[in-house]
Amino acid sequence: MSKFTFPPEALSQHLAIVGKTGSGKTYAAKGLVESLLQLQRRVCILDPTGAWYGLRSSADGKRAGFPVAVFGGSHGDVPISEHSGGTLAKILAEKNLPAIVDLSEMLIGQRHRFVTDFAEAIYRENRSPLHLIIDEADEFIPQNPLPETKRMLHHIDRIIRRGRIRGFRVMMITQRPAVIHKNALTQANTLVTLRLTAPQDRKAIQAWIEGNGDAATGKRVLDSLARLQRGEGWVWSPELDVLQQLTFPKIATFDSSRTPDDDDVIQEPTQLAAVDIGEIRASFDQVEKEAKTLVELKAENQRLLGELASAQRELERLRKSTAVKHVSQPESAVHKTVNKTDPAEHEALEKIAKIVGKVLGVAVGAVPVAPAVIARAPAQAAAAPPMRAHAQPRAGLSGPQQRILDALAWWVAIGVHDPDRVQLAAVADYSPSSSSFTNPLGSLRTLGLIEYRTPGTVSLSADGEAKANRPAAKPTVTELHQRVMGILDGPKRRILQVVIESYPAALARADLAAAANYSESSSSFTNPLGSLRSLGLIDYPIKGMVAATPLLFPK
Repeated sequence: MSKFTFPPEALSQHLAIVGKTGSGKTYAAKGLVESLLQLQRRVCILDPTGAWYGLRSSADGKRAGFPVAVFGGSHGDVPISEHSGGTLAKILAEKNLPAIVDLSEMLIGQRHRFVTDFAEAIYRENRSPLHLIIDEADEFIPQNPLPETKRMLHHIDRIIRRGRIRGFRVMMITQRPAVIHKNALTQANTLVTLRLTAPQDRKAIQAWIEGNGDAATGKRVLDSLARLQRGEGWVWSPELDVLQQLTFPKIATFDSSRTPDDDDVIQEPTQLAAVDIGEIRASFDQVEKEAKTLVELKAENQRLLGELASAQRELERLRKSTAVKHVSQPESAVHKTVNKTDPAEHEALEKIAKIVGKVLGVAVGAVPVAPAVIARAPAQAAAAPPMRAHAQPRAGLSGPQQRILDALAWWVAIGVHDPDRVQLAAVADYSPSSSSFTNPLGSLRTLGLIEYRTPGTVSLSADGEAKANRPAAKPTVTELHQRVMGILDGPKRRILQVVIESYPAALARADLAAAANYSESSSSFTNPLGSLRSLGLIDYPIKGMVAATPLLFPK
């Protein structure tokens, strides 16, 4: 077995560390992170198990280790919540502050919401070298994402695929390479593999080998994986011409990921390195207070909406009862009572009015609400933008194929490298569900000119970039709106124009209908409204409110 000589150049690239539970993969990863901290590199660790705080102490726990700030968890310097992701990302992107983000005390849904916001914000804000270590990476970069985790996968995948230019060096750590998204795993320039026994996991490693190394060498590595002892592994970096089997050395810091033996008592370190985070703590306290207020407002809003639904049902019951009573009376009696309001019905109406007032008050606190727009002049149907001239197709491409490639280049110019299909279709002058769009899209993928890197999105491949025509100048949000309007019919344009003008505020449905010159209950309003939501152009942030989605306002 060779002496440990990990290539330092590999730490400046994307890296994957894989191994079954108990193989020593987290221990090995800590040794690599220690070398980064010794070099005073910027390091951020996403820790869903609470296993990394030991970096703050020496191996025996009696002396200070590295001054790494811990956010969240039972050893945290600053508490965090599911709403803190964007704020923490902005702080870490601006400061040279080694950090552990301990997510171990969050429920799985809370972790995912935190990481979604964190990944989106840190990609946007970071501009200098940052080593992002993602432990249990299969949770955050899943091969088969649930609907609620697709945004999280998209943002982390974007960091891995597009983040080099923004300074990201990603270390992915997983015990199940078979369930980590293959597009992310294949981006690793260096593979560190410890013991693996499951056939599915070995197959995932084989896929990485096929894309990076030669089959004969790969077979030798694969055949040895099941026999490796704890702490033994391979380091393979084809670009650096490195293939080495080794035993990882002891770490210099406290082993806070150690699994206790039977009857073993887990000892806590007695000395931790000091970290000055007074200013950060004050900032977080304010953010957490605002986030808590927002959660409370939303909860109160849901309670009031429940009361409103109950009051409306009671009113309907009273009206049905009154109608039955009138039918059973002589016709003369009906004439005498028809213009009178039943006292119980009047009381129910007053109760509903009060609840509506409270709901609107809470809604103002929870979601930006546009001022009443009923008084303004009824909106005219927004005129469809004139058809645009499209570039002549390059050799081997049809006109529709060229339009789609050019639309992707347009999105890249605006700063969006992985637009979804609705965004792409809008810029290409197509309906996203039409065969005129989906057929050439499929043929472009067959030609290797586009890629589907995350579910629902489309990206240019390297060959596609060479064939696409880039816009002469960076497109504007106004131009995006014009292009979106171009694929919509008159009613949808009329409604969307009002919503766009109100962004980021939300509009009450009644106000939106009045401003667009529709009856709120008419199918002429509800049908195009539903279509706009299906296209992802609008959303309902709370019941009864309508707002434009961020899709129309890319950052």
